[in-house]
Amino acid sequence: MYMASIGTDVHPQEITVRTQGLGKVYKRGAIEYEALKNVSILIKRGELVSIVGPSGSGKTTLLNLIGTLDRPTSGEVYINGVPTSKLSGKELAMLRGRTLGFIFQSYNLIPYLNAIENVGLPLMTLNIPNAKRKEKASFLLAQLGMADKADKKPNELSGGEQQRVAIARALVNDPSLILADEPTGNLDSKTAKGVASLLKGISKNGKVTIVMVTHNLEITGVSDRIIYLRDGTVEKVIENI
Repeated sequence: MYMASIGTDVHPQEITVRTQGLGKVYKRGAIEYEALKNVSILIKRGELVSIVGPSGSGKTTLLNLIGTLDRPTSGEVYINGVPTSKLSGKELAMLRGRTLGFIFQSYNLIPYLNAIENVGLPLMTLNIPNAKRKEKASFLLAQLGMADKADKKPNELSGGEQQRVAIARALVNDPSLILADEPTGNLDSKTAKGVASLLKGISKNGKVTIVMVTHNLEITGVSDRIIYLRDGTVEKVIENI
């Protein structure tokens, strides 16, 4: 078993993500496909970690399991020390709503809502009043240089601007962990580097942990560590110094 470790001297409270012997098997009729095999990793609070690897290596599967969007076939995912396999569906939904933020390649913005409304959307499930939602969303958009675009709908924004709205939405519930699935996949090279730098700043200034799946090796330079997957296993881990 390969342990993508950050060292044995790290206090448990400083670890945001730990997977232990993680495995995922997909079944289609009589056919089984082992997407992940015995993956054990540790990710420290405030780190930005990139997960890379060829197509079919298990990157998105691993991200989905960490985000509790899917259940492992074997092993365990711990988020802030909590074993997620023991949580009910309601408890998992609460964990996602209060602890996790998600950034997607396709932005996943609601087309008929403006930027402020899109950013504030996750707070609705937490029963935050509308005025408070708008206040928090406006603050985050301003922090990301989007104050003048607050009333614009997605089709009035560039790809980079839409991704900034998506990042603000991921931050609005004050998550300790942000999971980003190909967050620069639809962006040009210059804009992609800007988004990557933005994520780096968030991880350092806000003590937010970011796990980013990417095929764009140009942006992995902002990472504290790079975890390489191949055929569902951890092939190697590179420390960025």
